[in-house]
Amino acid sequence: MLIDFASLELAVPIVDTALLPPRVKFWIELETSMTRALADANGKLPRINKRSEGEGMLSKWEQAYLNCTAANDAGYIRHILLSNGNVDLMAARSVALKDGTAAKGLAKLGDRPLADLLFDDVGWRRLKPVVALSWGAKQFGRATVWRCGPTPGDQLLVAEYFLEAMLT
Repeated sequence: MLIDFASLELAVPIVDTALLPPRVKFWIELETSMTRALADANGKLPRINKRSEGEGMLSKWEQAYLNCTAANDAGYIRHILLSNGNVDLMAARSVALKDGTAAKGLAKLGDRPLADLLFDDVGWRRLKPVVALSWGAKQFGRATVWRCGPTPGDQLLVAEYFLEAMLT
């Protein structure tokens, strides 16, 4: 499946999740590592395919969730796909302020899963509750903010977008 990562920037938070399909709710409400949960569901670790990484502009809702102080705050952005064989399961967009601690942590990951940063380093804490996202007709995901310190540069917004194969 060809993923247009630019379209993920257009995702919007869903206020009322009551009518979402049960399988979507399951993934939105997951509190553990998505990579590990997909491994449990598929019998093997998904392959991580880093599609892009580096400086870029944050969307308005990303700026709001990271409490950016200026509309032109640049971010450090990492796009990945999680796949099982040749089947793409999930796309993810992780963003942080470009010069912060969180951006440096993202840059050091390379091709390793984000779980290596968030769940294996005891300094990271979930800051805001998980928010359901919509990024097109019947396309869903989730986002949450993580923090490893007291400044805005210590925050990391992780948005995960569920692809069709993940929801079947």
